[in-house]
Amino acid sequence: MTEPTPAVLEPSGLDQEQPTETEAPEMLEISVNSASEVDTALEEAIEHVKVAANNHRTGILVTRIRPGGYIVQAHSAVPHGLVRQRNDPEGN
Repeated sequence: MTEPTPAVLEPSGLDQEQPTETEAPEMLEISVNSASEVDTALEEAIEHVKVAANNHRTGILVTRIRPGGYIVQAHSAVPHGLVRQRNDPEGN
């Protein structure tokens, strides 16, 4: 029996507790292999993107782009302090 592959966060190098303002990514792409990984991976990505969102006074948009694939980004269409979710507009 093989062990499940952990969630992938891009860009790599997100092993620090909290990124500094200059290192904070404005967008991360998340890939998970099982439904049990989704919440943890998204929560971690939101914490990293939150620094950039606060810096730019925007909210965070989580977009499902495919099964097991998400983009988490600071987005000006989302009011500061909020997290919104949507499915890919292409219907994937």
